[in-house]
Amino acid sequence: MAVIFVSDMHLTDNKPDIAQAFFGFMDKYQQDISSIYLMGDLFEFWIGDQFNSPIVTQFKERLAKLSQHGSIFIQHGNRDFLIGKIFCQQTGAQLLPDPWRVTLHNTHTLLSHGDIFCTDDIAYQRLRSILRSKIVLFLTNTLPYPIRYFVAQRIRSGSRQRQQKEYEQTQMRSDINTQAVENTLYRYDAKLVIHGHTHKPGLHDHSNRCHRMVLGDWSPEGGIFARMQQNHLLQLVRYNHPNQTEEVIAELLL
Repeated sequence: MAVIFVSDMHLTDNKPDIAQAFFGFMDKYQQDISSIYLMGDLFEFWIGDQFNSPIVTQFKERLAKLSQHGSIFIQHGNRDFLIGKIFCQQTGAQLLPDPWRVTLHNTHTLLSHGDIFCTDDIAYQRLRSILRSKIVLFLTNTLPYPIRYFVAQRIRSGSRQRQQKEYEQTQMRSDINTQAVENTLYRYDAKLVIHGHTHKPGLHDHSNRCHRMVLGDWSPEGGIFARMQQNHLLQLVRYNHPNQTEEVIAELLL
C-alpha cells in the first residue's frame, strides 16, 4: 500500500479528456492506495458545494469508493478554496489547513498547495488573504448560486487576460521564493516539503539538508504525482495516459 500526493488536476467539463486521464489514474492505483492527499486546484473553479456537473459527479463517486478502504485528505488551492464540509461528507474526505505537517518514515514533512511560497507576487498574496478571510467566505457563501457562477467566470476571464498580457513577468512573480520555503520549514521543524501550484515538477535541495518535491499539473496525456512507498522511498512519478504506464523521474530515500 502507498501514500499518494497529487495536485493541479483543474477538472472541468470543458476539458473532459483531462478528467478521463485522471480518472484512469485513479482506476489504476485505487486498490494500492492507503492514503491520498489532494493538494489543491482539484477543479478549474469551485463556487461552493452546491456546484455539480458530470465531471464533478464522477469525481465524487470515485472518491467515495476510495474512502471505503483508504484515507482521503484535501487542501485548498487558489481555484477551489470554497470546497467545504458538504463536499467532504459526500466523498469521505477530510479538509486540511495549508501548510500541514505529517511524518513520513520519521521525516517531518510539510504539505502545501504551494501558493503560500510565492511571496514575490505581493498583489496575489494580498488578494489571497482577503478572499480567504472569514467574513469574505461567509458573504460569498450567502450569495445566490447564479451570482457566484457569474463572478467566478469574470474572475477566470480576467485572469486569462492578465496572463496573456504579462506572461513573463507573472511567471517570475508567481514562482517559489526559496527563502519563504526555508523559513517555513524552519518554523515547522520539517525537512521536506511537497507542493504543487507552479506546474514545474521536480526535486530540489535546500539548506540544512532539506528537500522540496514539486508535483505536476494534468493534461490529456497524464500527470505527475508523488508516491510514498513502504520501503521509505518517496518517488516523483509520471503517469502516462491512456496506456497507464509510469515513469519514475526522481526519488528520495527518507
